[in-house]
Amino acid sequence: MKKVASKREKWIAAGLGVACAALLANLAVRSNFVRAGAPRSAAPPPPARTVSAPGPHKDSSSADELARYDPEVRLDLLSDLDSRPLPQIDRNPFEFGVTDAERQKKEADQTATNTPPPPPPPPPPPPITVKAMGFAEGAGGRKAFLIDDPQTPERQDTYGVKEGETFANKYKVLKITPTAVTIEVEDETPHRSVDLEFPQ
Repeated sequence: MKKVASKREKWIAAGLGVACAALLANLAVRSNFVRAGAPRSAAPPPPARTVSAPGPHKDSSSADELARYDPEVRLDLLSDLDSRPLPQIDRNPFEFGVTDAERQKKEADQTATNTPPPPPPPPPPPPITVKAMGFAEGAGGRKAFLIDDPQTPERQDTYGVKEGETFANKYKVLKITPTAVTIEVEDETPHRSVDLEFPQ
């Protein structure tokens, strides 16, 4: 039995040796194949396309060269733009302009400054110094009794007048009622009408 086991072990060892030899031979063949082939280096990346704007003095060859890279670039428009004169700027771009409200306020202030002041209003009319004292009924109609300047007794003038009559060279009686007499100041323009009430 020992002889049979030893023979079997020898055969197994021999088989393992053959398998190892086959693996080594396979590795050697593959390594030689890799070494025999020329290694391929990575291709360099293509150059990036760059288009620079031409200056005002580019010749036709430069324009053709740029058009070859990008045919949509309109070099004639760029040349035309470069040949134009710069626009005149009337204001400082770093200063903010006035708003519409500020402009309207400035115009209103300027208009108010340029407009002359209105003439002064006319003086108020002088007060009427006539005072109604009473009236009397008669055959010829009503007759009103009036006193002029009652504040100074030494200068008081008493008048008895009917409708349509004038007194003190400036008053005219327009109407006499049981409660008041209406007079008109004739030396004023326009004429002023005043109702003088009788004392009750």
